[in-house]
Amino acid sequence: MDDTPQGKLTARIFESFAEFCSSNLSQDIQRGLREVARQGYYPYSTPPVGFRRTPLAVGNAKRFRLESDEEHAPVIERMFREYAHGKSVPGIAKKFNDDGLRAEGGKRWTAKRVYFILSNRTYCGDIVAGRSDDMLEEPIVFEGVHPAVVDRETFARVQEIRNRRSRDRSARRREGSPYLLSGLVICGRCGRHLVGTSAKSGQYRYYTCQQYYHEGKEACLGIRIGKRDLESFIVSKTRDLILDDDNLRSLVSLVNEELEERTDRISEQLERLDEGENRLQQRLARHYEALETGALELQDVAARIQALRAEIMELERQKAHLGCETASQKCREVDLESVLAYAENLRRTLRIGNIDRRREFLRSLIEQIEVGPESIEIQYRLPVPEEETEEMLSPVLTGVTLGGAGVNDWRTFVLSSSWA
Repeated sequence: MDDTPQGKLTARIFESFAEFCSSNLSQDIQRGLREVARQGYYPYSTPPVGFRRTPLAVGNAKRFRLESDEEHAPVIERMFREYAHGKSVPGIAKKFNDDGLRAEGGKRWTAKRVYFILSNRTYCGDIVAGRSDDMLEEPIVFEGVHPAVVDRETFARVQEIRNRRSRDRSARRREGSPYLLSGLVICGRCGRHLVGTSAKSGQYRYYTCQQYYHEGKEACLGIRIGKRDLESFIVSKTRDLILDDDNLRSLVSLVNEELEERTDRISEQLERLDEGENRLQQRLARHYEALETGALELQDVAARIQALRAEIMELERQKAHLGCETASQKCREVDLESVLAYAENLRRTLRIGNIDRRREFLRSLIEQIEVGPESIEIQYRLPVPEEETEEMLSPVLTGVTLGGAGVNDWRTFVLSSSWA
């Protein structure tokens, strides 16, 4: 299309027509799927796990009905039965994996896969035709069109439990997590997060490897640590070591030394740029002098003069950038007294603050806590007052390895682990 008002109008007409055809085709396909389902046939290409498709000739068309799969249907029935009797979704997935049971294609069971199956009406003999995001028509449910894997009473009981647990989880989220280190702790074996788990109706709480909890020991041997033990250990080491005045003095000294070294390097670069610019200015002056004395004609040196001016402008641009960086480096220098005063407030927060305040503080200070079988590693930022710029938080990341005995380099502390 040419770039004229008529061309633009024609392009918009074609675009609108293409969009109409696409939407109309999608609507026709959804109506076709509903008609196939209304006749009692399965309209999709892949059956849910626990079923197989049996082909039938209907006139000139080929249709499919669902029948139970003898291999996986008993597994699905057991899944619904255990959930209806109170077992959790992650617990079901873990138990199935531990027992050597597999989903279609030999895949391991995951909580997401179990959730999807427990909410699928196909297992009680129904077919849902149409997408849930179809804005033109709502999905239609055709009941009892194929043999069921679970009876309707069990399916209804499972949906009631799912809805109740969903409401309970939402309420717990609104109340706030009781786990102080939520989102910070990872498994030293597989790298997945440790999540909060409980036993004996919440009487005992743990941090447990997410992959181990959901998929069993074949996926990860797992890390599991008591909530109280891990939290008290991390808080005490954070308060007594990371926020220790001597440690902070070393950190501040290192950061400021690095900033000073950067400033020195920038000064050296500025000196080299000044020298280069002076040489270019001298060469440019000689060209001007040659023009004034008539030794050279303008057409002979015009291009070279223009090139020298461009080089000089580029050097001036680099010098301006480095000058701004030097000023920024000076602004980022860390004041030791303000850091020590801030750390004292943080230590008091860890001692007497509520869980929300302490969690907020730990997330602002700690990058990650990696829990291994025999050691714990904490990566944390240099604590600075909130009014300081965020750029001051990043120059130093310090690893603290807990497990063993003694203290070596100030950046890596080695301590005993009570549960190792």
